[in-house]
Amino acid sequence: MKFKKKQPPEIYDGNKWEKHGDLDHISPYDQNSTDLCSLCHKPMKDHGIALCREGVRPVCPGMWIMQISGITELETENGLRLKYEEYDEEKEVQKRDKKAAKKSAKKEK
Repeated sequence: MKFKKKQPPEIYDGNKWEKHGDLDHISPYDQNSTDLCSLCHKPMKDHGIALCREGVRPVCPGMWIMQISGITELETENGLRLKYEEYDEEKEVQKRDKKAAKKSAKKEK
């Protein structure tokens, strides 16, 4: 899916990660770990690891993996709703064309 970050307005590719094997660039966390995650309280063996802008970070099941120009950011469902909106390139082109047509019509008057 494509997402547009609200500030600054940049287009990201976004994928939801649920389990090992969902995304190639997410490595499994230590499968022998008996620890629980401090964020989601699920077993760490069910988590992944991603190389992000901030360094290596654990990926909780259900997190969104946002990527732009080879940079990875992690977002929770709430963070996604607060910082991003779905991006539909076709709709954006239609909006831009509509604005240009209105501007052109005003100039003709």
